[in-house]
Amino acid sequence: MAGRGDSNTLYPRALLWKNGTLQALTAVLSYASANSVHVSGSDAFVAGQEELKAKVWRNGKEHNSQAKGESVANSVFAVKGGEGPTLDTRPTKVTLNKAALQLGVGAQEKLTAAIEPWYATSRAVTWSSNNPNAASVASDGTVTAHSQGAAAITVTTVDGGKTATCQVTVADVLVAGWRNVSGRKVATLWTNKQPQSLTNGTYESTAESVYSTGTDVFVAGCEQGISGKSVARVWRNGSLYQNLSNGAYDAAAYSICVANSNVYVAGIEYNSQGRPVATLWTNGTARRLADDTYSSYAYSVTTSGSDVYVAGEYRSGTRQVAAIWKNSALQALGNEASNSVASNVAAANGRVYVAGTEVTSSNMQNAVLWTDGAYRRISDGRTRAMAHGLAVSGGSVYLSGGRQEISVSSYNFPIIWKDGERQGLSPGLSLTIGGYARSVFVFGDSIYAAGVLRDVTDKDYAFMWVNGEAVSLGGLGEGRGIFVR
Repeated sequence: MAGRGDSNTLYPRALLWKNGTLQALTAVLSYASANSVHVSGSDAFVAGQEELKAKVWRNGKEHNSQAKGESVANSVFAVKGGEGPTLDTRPTKVTLNKAALQLGVGAQEKLTAAIEPWYATSRAVTWSSNNPNAASVASDGTVTAHSQGAAAITVTTVDGGKTATCQVTVADVLVAGWRNVSGRKVATLWTNKQPQSLTNGTYESTAESVYSTGTDVFVAGCEQGISGKSVARVWRNGSLYQNLSNGAYDAAAYSICVANSNVYVAGIEYNSQGRPVATLWTNGTARRLADDTYSSYAYSVTTSGSDVYVAGEYRSGTRQVAAIWKNSALQALGNEASNSVASNVAAANGRVYVAGTEVTSSNMQNAVLWTDGAYRRISDGRTRAMAHGLAVSGGSVYLSGGRQEISVSSYNFPIIWKDGERQGLSPGLSLTIGGYARSVFVFGDSIYAAGVLRDVTDKDYAFMWVNGEAVSLGGLGEGRGIFVR
């Protein structure tokens, strides 16, 4: 078949018949079409296109044209100064690329406006927000979220005042971790970067995980007790909610979720032989997930329907074996030929995802993902890497952790993988020598992570990342869990 521009090409021409007499509007070697005709007095106007330019012909001769895009003029006419109909180039409509946005405090996203028709010559627009305290908008359409709430972002054409609106929902960003207060670790909940101590600071404490439902915010962690033993605790809305252990033996709470009015916490409690045992607390009642004759750890808990999943590890001889427990039934993920650990579990889209780390027989540490038990190595296998955080959103799987950027370095650097592809995180400190992103959360189109960065003096600083950009949480400490609500 001959294509356009070939020697055998047949060029369509714009034609007009008047009382049965044919009149050609364009030349033989011109690619054109005529789409509508308008008669005004003794004048005949035709709208169409020639060589992808919208055109109007008047009495067989070109009247005007607009050389924009690849569309055509159809029936767009306006009377202008007695010259007869002409192509109307004013905006008739404006649309936005998104009708709604979900942003966590501190996040930004750029909206883009499209003006119709494509050949409109006046394309200037203005932007406005009806609640700039919640979300403001810049002159280029960039929306910035400031505080929890809602805002309508409106774009308006300067010519004609055509409008389009995007509804923006702004959510709080919650981070659980610890910060250094007078030289002691203190369990902390940050809400939009503002810290709240969960203990009085008498004893060292850490917050490991945060979960929100309704108006309640739950945090799991631990605090050193009077006996010197670590006590697993849950805080709700900033106040102590449950002591999960009695202080007779060390215990720690690593992960929390709430479903069907039940509060689930995964962690460990040591037995009388000084051995850690993977433990699931449901509404404060403990259940051991493993035989206490060997060491085991529970690091993450989630639910799907009536099923409860816990990720962790158990010891087999000298090996660590990654595992999950479904309704307390053990399923090994790793093999006993190498060390492995399951750090996080998520259930979504009818599948169960587990993030973790594997150390091979050659001592290479790899970030890995198990999907319904099927193993996949996420890191490249050339430099050391670890995966700890996990989120599933919109069909994509996100892992967070650390990766060794220089083969001779002994430090990992924070990283996120999206569907196995590396997503860089900014360093945040001018002299960063390491760090990792311990947790990840996806809200709308934005990616949030919490973790730590280490400086050249080996001091750790609490950080979060919003779409890859580092945000300081105020000083020495560590961000461990993150939730956007």
